Amino acid sequence: EINLAKEKGDKDALEKAIENRNFFARVDPGNCEMLDRWSMQQAPPDILITNFSMLQILLMRHTHPSSSVSVKDLADAMLLDKTREWLQEHKRNIFHLVIDDLHLNRGSSGTEATFILRLLLDRLGLHPQHDQLRILASSASLDPNDDKSKQYLSDFFGTPIDSHGNSPFRIITGSEVSSENNGELRPLPEVE
Repeated sequence: EINLAKEKGDKDALEKAIENRNFFARVDPGNCEMLDRWSMQQAPPDILITNFSMLQILLMRHTHPSSSVSVKDLADAMLLDKTREWLQEHKRNIFHLVIDDLHLNRGSSGTEATFILRLLLDRLGLHPQHDQLRILASSASLDPNDDKSKQYLSDFFGTPIDSHGNSPFRIITGSEVSSENNGELRPLPEVE
């Protein structure tokens, strides 16, 4: 838009184009962010940040390989198939699933969310304790010292708690950092 205005010598259009450039978010083509579903379908990311409603739609639009349905929705099928192929290429390829507000998934809606999650993992050839899966979830109400929090994670993700009461999940607590006092940020603790 700016170049076109310069070529035409239109000062008003140039001023408007510069104003628009500052208004719209700038995207660096070299960064890792994918802005449209077509980019994701061509080169699926190894990190999926979604909600269960969108995940359910993605899974509904994908025909399971064992299905006898002859017409496939290739748009979303490619996303899951390519991710599965990528995972099979090498053991060091890790799929990251990010779930926000995990504590909201309780009761019947929580049960539905767990089934959607298990269907996704099945389509990708993974299971809850798979070496190529990392799950990151945020919650305002999980306590690392609370057995009910550990049981909730175990039930939600389908991972057993061992005979010593240990969960395969690690609950990392956070602390509030105020921008007013320039609170010092600290890295996450090392994973054992």
